[in-house]
Amino acid sequence: MEWLEAASAYVRNPISGGLNELLNQWEDWSGAAPTLGSFPPPVYTQNEAELLVEVALNWEAFCNATSQDISKEHEALQLPEWRALIQASRRALDAMQHRGRLSETSEDD
Repeated sequence: MEWLEAASAYVRNPISGGLNELLNQWEDWSGAAPTLGSFPPPVYTQNEAELLVEVALNWEAFCNATSQDISKEHEALQLPEWRALIQASRRALDAMQHRGRLSETSEDD
C-alpha cells in the first residue's frame, strides 16, 4: 500500500530520490514481471491481485515510454502512460484501503 500511496501523491509530494527511485521501488517490492501468482491469497484478494497486475502492466508501459534515467521529470509526468499508471495505482489503492491495512506481524510472533 505504501508504494501505491507514494505513486498516487507523487506530483504533490515527490519522494526523496525522485521518479527514478519511485519506479525502482515498485520493482523491488513486486519483482520482475509480476503475475496474479505474485499476489497470493489470503494476503491479497483476487480483485486486489488483478488490480496490482494492472499497476505492473502500466508501470512497464511508463518505463518503456521513458529513458532508463529520467532527467526531465516534468516531461515524463505529462505522458499518457504516467496518467494510466496513476489511475491504475489509485484503483488498487482504493480497493486495498477498503479492506484496510493488514498486520505486519504474524500470529506466531
